[in-house]
Amino acid sequence: GWAILQRAQWDALLVAARRKHRPLLRLSVDLTSIEKKGSTLPFVRVYNEVHGIHLVVLFAEYGAVKFPVGYRVYRGKGTATPVTLARELLRTVPDAIRRRFRIRVLADSGFESAVFLDEVRQLGFEFVVGVRSTRRTMHPGEVTVADCPHGGYIELKNWPHDPLVLGRVDRGDRVFHAVSSELMEGDEVVAEGAKRWSEESFFKEGKHQFGLAQFALRTAV
Repeated sequence: GWAILQRAQWDALLVAARRKHRPLLRLSVDLTSIEKKGSTLPFVRVYNEVHGIHLVVLFAEYGAVKFPVGYRVYRGKGTATPVTLARELLRTVPDAIRRRFRIRVLADSGFESAVFLDEVRQLGFEFVVGVRSTRRTMHPGEVTVADCPHGGYIELKNWPHDPLVLGRVDRGDRVFHAVSSELMEGDEVVAEGAKRWSEESFFKEGKHQFGLAQFALRTAV
């Protein structure tokens, strides 16, 4: 049943993009935690101080068409990490979708690791990914991204493949940074990173409008 649903979703994207030349498909990756009570429930773990089920979700958006196209359950310490699960999800993107679309992966700084960026690059996808302010660079010198200018070109210290464009946005008491694999203005990097909020909206609707936060859990099925 799930496989049929997934095929239908990918097909819906192909239909929506008919007669478009190399359209851009955004794939957001994020982790959401659904709080649950009880210590012997299946899949329930503590992560980031939340006791519940932790899902890594792959969310597709093309124009007005947007929906989750895959998920993995994070099973806790000693199992595949959220980054590893996200990499697995990206590898499930069908060949027909890869041929038809330019694919841009959006993710927050929880997925800034070099292995994740490597996976995206090897798959031939673009990316706009958040990075911590303490992430070190080799260009424009051995400094942190916090020391680099908005819209500037940087080279991450442990990811020397390509120069990246840095975007930064000040949200009151915090400054957020993101890097783009594509040549764009700093403001464009920030605007692209903000498109990841479609997935955040889905999480909120799923939890509060469709009862994901309220459902009772007894068995793995």
